[in-house]
Order: sequence, then C-alpha cells, then structure tokens
Amino acid sequence: MNCGKNFSQFVACAALSILSAAPVSAQVSKDAPVPPVRRDDPAPVAGEPRAPVSNSDRQIMETMARANLAEADFGRIAETNAASPDVKTFARQMVTDHSEANRQLQELAAHKGVKLPSDLDAASRKSIEEAKAKAGPEFDQIYVNEAAVKDHTGARELFARAAKTAKDPDLRAYATKTLPVIDHHLEMARQLSRSVGGGPSTRGAGAALPGEPRAALDLQR
Repeated sequence: MNCGKNFSQFVACAALSILSAAPVSAQVSKDAPVPPVRRDDPAPVAGEPRAPVSNSDRQIMETMARANLAEADFGRIAETNAASPDVKTFARQMVTDHSEANRQLQELAAHKGVKLPSDLDAASRKSIEEAKAKAGPEFDQIYVNEAAVKDHTGARELFARAAKTAKDPDLRAYATKTLPVIDHHLEMARQLSRSVGGGPSTRGAGAALPGEPRAALDLQR
C-alpha cells in the first residue's frame, strides 16, 4: 500500500447540509494523553449549508480509507500467517485501530456527502495476495517491512499533510487526532523491524515495545 498513490476515480457528490461532525479522539498512552484539538473555525449555524468538499479533500479521504482498509486486511492475514508472537500482537492492534479509524472516517464522509471506497486499490490487493501465500518468518519480514514500516511511513505523511492543508475543518480535526496513533504504530513497527524484519533500530525514548501499552483509537465520540 502506498498512501500517496493509487487513487480511485473521484465520486461526484452534491454537498449536504450538516451539523459539525465530532472529531476523532485518540490517545498515545495512559501517561501521554493527546491534547484536545483547537477548533479555530467557527461552527456553522444550524440550517446553514457547509461549503462543498473540495476535490483535493475527497482525494485525501479516499486515500485514508484505502490505507485503513489495507492495514486491517493485512493485519488479519498476519494474525494467521505470522510466526512471531510480537508480530501477531502488532497485527491484532492494527486490525482494531484501523478498523475503528475507518469507521469514524466513513461517518465523517457520510456527513459530508462523500462516498468512500469499500475495497482496496489494485496495487494493494496484489501486494496482500502475494504476502498471503507466505508464512512463518518469511511472512514476518514481508509484513513488518512493507505493511508495518513502509506503509505507516506513507500514512504518517498523508495524515500530517491533511492535518495542515485540508480545506475542510472536520477533516483537519480527524487527521490531527488520528496522527498520534499513526506515529505510535510507526514507532512499534520500527522496533519490530529491528528484531524481525532485519531493519535498523529506531527506538526512541519511552517508545513502547509490542506487548506494552500502545496507542488505541478512542471509541467514545
């Protein structure tokens, strides 16, 4: 999965009149709560239509959706095919977090009148199918280096860019609140790469190892 590529055809949708959608909540750990998002944009008056979602924001939302789908799908396969208990634990967390992230993104998109993809792009589907044929340590290396490190690096760039440049304030809020979770996933992935994937250590101070407390998307809206 490449989070900045493989976009689907844009879906032309009429803008809907909506109330301001609640942003996604996320936390990195019990000791490092994510601060609340500042909303500098004024809330719309009830009954006042929002501006249509721009094509660039639609494209960002579509890419985010496919990133979440790919991470969850790859994680389900890893739960079965991986040899390392740490990889299985990491994969289980990816299924949980990215499934919830996508649920909240779908809810946000529905409020905006945007239809998001429900399946993977061709490139991601091919990569997952190829990895599915592997098992054991060979699968572990593929999963950790590709889905865990490479794809989360791309996802990090996507969410960070959206948090700063998305035109829609609710999309910026979603990206801002989800970014710490992506960051934590990437930190764990780099640690796994050292022990399983053959990559260099990139552990930072206070980073959690698999099995220690990790980021999770807050289910409370």
